[in-house]
Amino acid sequence: MRHIFSAFILAGCAALALSVGPAHAAAPCPISLQQGTDIGTVDGARGPEWDDAATLASLATTSSGCLGTLLDEDGTFRPVTIRSKSYTAPGGAAWIAFFFEVQDASQTQSDGSILANGEVLVLQLDADLSEGETLSQGASPLSRDWKIEARHFWETADPADPDNVAVTTRFYDSSGDSPFCALAGPSVPFWNEIVSGLTPATTPQIAVRKDFPGGYTIEVAVPMALIGNPSGDIGVALSIVNDHGSCVGGSGVCDGHGLAFPSDLPITNADNPVLGCGHSWIAPDSWATGYTNQAPGDVTLSHNPRFWTSEDVDALACGTVDNNYYPGNPCRMTVRANLRNASTSDQIRNILVLKGDHGAGVVDWSFVDLIEGVSVPAGGQMSSLSAEHSDLDGLAGHPCVRAYALPPNIDPTFDLARMQSITSAAELTALVDTYGLRDQHSAQQNISRRPDTDVCPNAACRINAWLQQPAQFNLADHPLIAPAFAQDAPAPRTTVFTVAPGVHQSAEGQKAGILTGLSSDVGLDPETLAKISETDAVVEFVALGYREPDNIEGPLPDPRHNLLEVVGGAIERIPLTRIADNQEIALTLNVGNPAEVARNIGVSVRVYDPTGSGLAVAVSEDTLQTLASAPFAPFESRPIVALAGTTKALANPGGGAPGGLTNQQLLLLLLVLLVLVIFLFIRRRSA
Repeated sequence: MRHIFSAFILAGCAALALSVGPAHAAAPCPISLQQGTDIGTVDGARGPEWDDAATLASLATTSSGCLGTLLDEDGTFRPVTIRSKSYTAPGGAAWIAFFFEVQDASQTQSDGSILANGEVLVLQLDADLSEGETLSQGASPLSRDWKIEARHFWETADPADPDNVAVTTRFYDSSGDSPFCALAGPSVPFWNEIVSGLTPATTPQIAVRKDFPGGYTIEVAVPMALIGNPSGDIGVALSIVNDHGSCVGGSGVCDGHGLAFPSDLPITNADNPVLGCGHSWIAPDSWATGYTNQAPGDVTLSHNPRFWTSEDVDALACGTVDNNYYPGNPCRMTVRANLRNASTSDQIRNILVLKGDHGAGVVDWSFVDLIEGVSVPAGGQMSSLSAEHSDLDGLAGHPCVRAYALPPNIDPTFDLARMQSITSAAELTALVDTYGLRDQHSAQQNISRRPDTDVCPNAACRINAWLQQPAQFNLADHPLIAPAFAQDAPAPRTTVFTVAPGVHQSAEGQKAGILTGLSSDVGLDPETLAKISETDAVVEFVALGYREPDNIEGPLPDPRHNLLEVVGGAIERIPLTRIADNQEIALTLNVGNPAEVARNIGVSVRVYDPTGSGLAVAVSEDTLQTLASAPFAPFESRPIVALAGTTKALANPGGGAPGGLTNQQLLLLLLVLLVLVIFLFIRRRSA
């Protein structure tokens, strides 16, 4: 990804717990390490020996909220599948094994040069599941923690097998102290690289191949003898860091992104699994649990296809899924939240439903309902509806809704009265900490503002009075940025906003801030896209941020791995009729930083244009200046302005058809004139 992300973000929802830091839940994320068949030779190829392994997947209908998502160079989210199990090799040695399928095929930087940092897998193990806020430094292998790193640059290892990839491996334990990371004092437990002393019986085996469709595979087998032959469950944390970005010329900075398990382990400049500094990756009580027997279940919400457009959260009008906001006369809203129970017994949960104000990275929230005592059947799902909510009137943009699966017992320090008084992301952080929630315990739904109609289509669900009309957009107050294509405009490293990569520039697209030809990967499921493709196009914006590391005393590596965080996202449906009429659609909203730390924030843009009508997006000078002026303070939000339409409409905003009329209006005018001419002609003949 370019060192500047892109220019703005449309209304949507904020990130979940990942943006405020993980809390420790009573039921941590599970990954199965149950006994299976011997995998044989570790060669990076998945054969039938992996058919009995457990599976975790991202971007799938069976995806777990515990597994993060992986951003690629073209701004799309890439599916990742992880298979896991334990087995006994011939001779009786015990092993644990993982098989990763990563649909990331970016093999070079955008200028064609080799990736600066490569593709990196980090696997960490807490051998005795002792957890703790720091790494363990016991005398025996069982009482220490372990880290395995595998890095590849897509280079072929064997000329006779071009899909066999050369991989560099490094192994660590927690027997050393670190003068490099200033976290808990002058000396903290840290990763000590093992450079000698391993034997064939204690050396992990790793292989990488690039014949997996659209990406690569990694097969990893770890001998239990290395980590002291644990007899029970172990702690597990892992990440795949995708060095998909360009290094900024001469600056020694390379943008990247990573997937984490569990998903709320941060992958940031300040908490980097590759570098190893930061609290979370050296605090085993933040990790997941690898279960050698049946894993305990948890009650969760799906993050598919995005956590901000979850299949498990919807807004309804009189019982009909709508997920739209009608600014002139809104629908009263009921929220559906669907809970999934992976345990072997029925579970009781309370569901907290909130409404977020218009924006991305929402920092202002309000209470909708607490649905108490919901029984979720063992191994099944249960959908519940909130009370009807009508506080939706007078919004300049539109809301989004979020649902939390809370434990069955209400904590008196954060009771119903305190939930009803929630107004900010800071208070949501307190909620997450109080109830020990993780990412998988909440999800949300973007509600799209309808620019083609003001009135709720269901008359029985209309709010009949509203406080104020939505604020009107005045183009004269927000001039588009001057001609010069944004992607090619030079910018300092501190400016973090530009066009997403993969732009196909056209003659009409050579305008600064007009984004065209971007990725068609939008956060709606194929069924929904099929339903709306005859009536609507879709624009999605994903807010990305990065923070400067403040806990490192030594020099940063060169080139530096600058890791981008997904802050939030938004979906907007654009009527095809408006595009065909060359009308521009005004987009005004706030973008926020829903976290306790300062971050630079920008966005990646993608468009689904089913008819190839040339949908594009443009930003204002004010927006660029507002977003790039300085890092966002904790819980800060800023207003931004944009337009959507064809490149022709955006090149002449406010123009539309001659005289500012739409094509339909022009046709109607011509018909009126024709009738008038005929009338005058008949009158003249009769005279």
